[in-house]
Amino acid sequence: MNILSEKKVLFISYDGLLDQLGASQILPYLEGLKSDVDRIYIISFEKRDKMNERGKELFQNLRKKGIDWHPLMFTSKYGTLGKVFDAIKMQYSAFYLSWRRSIDIIHCRSHLPAIVGRTVKLIFGSKFIFDFRGLWVDERIDKGGWDLKFFFHRFQYKFLKFIESFLISGSDHIVVLTEKVIKEVQYLGKQNIEAISVIPCCADYSHFKIINNDSNLKTDLNISQNSTVIGYLGSVGKMYMIREMILFFKEYLSINPSSILFVVTEEINEFMIIAEKELNPQQLENIRIRSASRDKVPEYINLMDIMVMFCVPTYARIAACPTKMGESFACGVPIISNKGIGDVSKIVLKIKGGIVLNDITSKSIAFGIRELQKGNYLSGNALREASEDIFSLNLGIKKYLKVYQSIIISS
Repeated sequence: MNILSEKKVLFISYDGLLDQLGASQILPYLEGLKSDVDRIYIISFEKRDKMNERGKELFQNLRKKGIDWHPLMFTSKYGTLGKVFDAIKMQYSAFYLSWRRSIDIIHCRSHLPAIVGRTVKLIFGSKFIFDFRGLWVDERIDKGGWDLKFFFHRFQYKFLKFIESFLISGSDHIVVLTEKVIKEVQYLGKQNIEAISVIPCCADYSHFKIINNDSNLKTDLNISQNSTVIGYLGSVGKMYMIREMILFFKEYLSINPSSILFVVTEEINEFMIIAEKELNPQQLENIRIRSASRDKVPEYINLMDIMVMFCVPTYARIAACPTKMGESFACGVPIISNKGIGDVSKIVLKIKGGIVLNDITSKSIAFGIRELQKGNYLSGNALREASEDIFSLNLGIKKYLKVYQSIIISS
């Protein structure tokens, strides 16, 4: 007998289901879990323009699958006050649904929803899963939001680290993205290791797959069929070492003048500002840059020979699992990364999934280029098959299901 068949789950996310992250890292899991639970309720925060464009369609699709979606509007103005207003809306909605629907499990994605979930547990007695997406408090420093030289920033940091410990210690189960962060989570919240599960950012291998017929797309992008394509997928920000990636490409371009840097990002202008500082006009002609919907992303990844994934290796990065890694492997594309990012080095070594640099110095870049030319790593179907046991969505759903079962059995 399925012990979850009569259980109701409330999932809370401050990220929107209509965002690319929601489409790849939230909805597929919940849709996969629905067949094993009575009902799933979702609270998420959506951008008004996306809600007006696609909200009704998604709402109807979810209802057909037995998932009740309760979207709230994300407050983009008023800074901290806007976030406080969102937190109040989130808390009220979670209380209301817990009271009206007799929620058994409250599953919270990241820290702000977890504060709400912890409060619901205290009042209603629901089982509480803290989906610990990373060292969120420390990421505020990495991204430049806080400077600990200032008293108020230090106060905020220490207060929120206390809250983080409170959330961890009060969780019935914690989901983390990496093995590397487990000891830190245990230390922060005095949690037993049995209450911690590692579920990396998985990829839907039925969506991200190898596409062999890419010649027309290369023609459309003015990429020679014989060009080596070095790729990048994702945001442009302080954490992602965009300048260093461009310098890597610049060095490779000096050896292979026909090579192409293909960038897939929503932040096209921001990327080009950095590129124009590092490359001359002739070198800039070897850049192709596009934004893409989730449906288009697999096609673009398939154009790449290797995906660059450089990231600043700070303390907070031990908890990080880049979403693009699993997506790249699913498409048979190896990666080149630097050490200090979650379990990346361990995984790449285990499955021969690409190249890992000790750092991003000139010496390491030269080493990376030599390794790229040697090609001593898996690609294509061999890489896809080797990575599936780590990153497949179906495996991730099974792991979440096991977490749900474990907290019900223990009650």
